[in-house]
Amino acid sequence: EKDYENDYFPVIRLDLSLTTELYHEIIENKLDVKFRLRFQKLVVDENDKVLFKKDVFNSIFTAFIDESTPFLSKKEYEEAKKTTVLDEKGQHNAALSGNDVTFYLFNESDLLNSKKIISTVISSANMTQTLAYLLSSSGINKVLMVPLDNSSSYSQIIIPPLTTLGNLIYLDNQYGFYKTGSLIFFDTDCLYILDRSW
Repeated sequence: EKDYENDYFPVIRLDLSLTTELYHEIIENKLDVKFRLRFQKLVVDENDKVLFKKDVFNSIFTAFIDESTPFLSKKEYEEAKKTTVLDEKGQHNAALSGNDVTFYLFNESDLLNSKKIISTVISSANMTQTLAYLLSSSGINKVLMVPLDNSSSYSQIIIPPLTTLGNLIYLDNQYGFYKTGSLIFFDTDCLYILDRSW
């Protein structure tokens, strides 16, 4: 889901069916669990021959996990394993064999880069130069930016000790990027800084 008007990041929802053991292992290590997602664009002809293939993204994502997913607790699960009778097909009941779980994923590098704290004073610069400094200092290197309406040069631009995202919002509010306002969005392929009128 990409809500360009209200969010700064896309929300990727991943629904999986996991064994209870794997679910509990993920929950126990939820701060360290990462997912690598690769999304490709393919063009095929009528014979299913691949004419064109390109990665849209191949990135590591951090998961935000809703622990209220209806799994048995680990203790309940271990007790159920001891006492469960196999069904007529010789399989454990559904509560032991696996359940659906939902993860919400966010691009790890975008989250980390957008949270870097940068504080400095820039002399004799315009907003384009200031943004270039801020983004390169944060490690953000893929940016699609419409030329800014604000081309004024400033003797001093104070970048307060805020996150990169906080400073983008601050600079836009303090100095202004576009006459009609800005749209700032960390998409899966690049950061967008656009004129809102588009």
